[in-house]
Amino acid sequence: MKKTRNLFAIGTFVLMGFFLASCVKDDTNIEKASPKKILKTDADSELLIYMGQNTLVGEAFIYIQNDAIVVNVVLNEGIIPDEAHLYAGEAPPPSSAPGQFPYHWYAGDDFPISFTIDISDWYECQKVEWYFALHLAIGNETAWILPSDGGIYWLNKKGKKIGWGQYFLYTFDACQGEPD
Repeated sequence: MKKTRNLFAIGTFVLMGFFLASCVKDDTNIEKASPKKILKTDADSELLIYMGQNTLVGEAFIYIQNDAIVVNVVLNEGIIPDEAHLYAGEAPPPSSAPGQFPYHWYAGDDFPISFTIDISDWYECQKVEWYFALHLAIGNETAWILPSDGGIYWLNKKGKKIGWGQYFLYTFDACQGEPD
């Protein structure tokens, strides 16, 4: 009887070890997602911001104004994040770590949150596709844009998604003045 209990206890610990090992976040060896998997959004897509994957806390608006791409973040009443991080670029983000994104906003900066990216070197009318990812830290929670048209998760080398944040390819028309 004692042997049976000991074997049961050992078996339980082994199974728990396998279970816990499978729950460990594997964020090593981040690879870029295949371009075939990228879902494109356009200027009419809703860019909703969710906290904890299922609580809608606001939305973002991306547009061109004068010589800049502007990303405005509009949050529901009473929600003020501790920090915000934006990735915006012609290539997919190289890292899923929001602190590595090139644009930052911190509590104490001007509110509401707005990012401005200089594009004064664009001289002709063109269709532009840029990758974006927006992360907000709200207390102990994390929030990401999850576009209505879908986005792409960061994947590790085994193809498993890392976390629940997403980035996406955003398409809009950019018409800037002609060069002198």
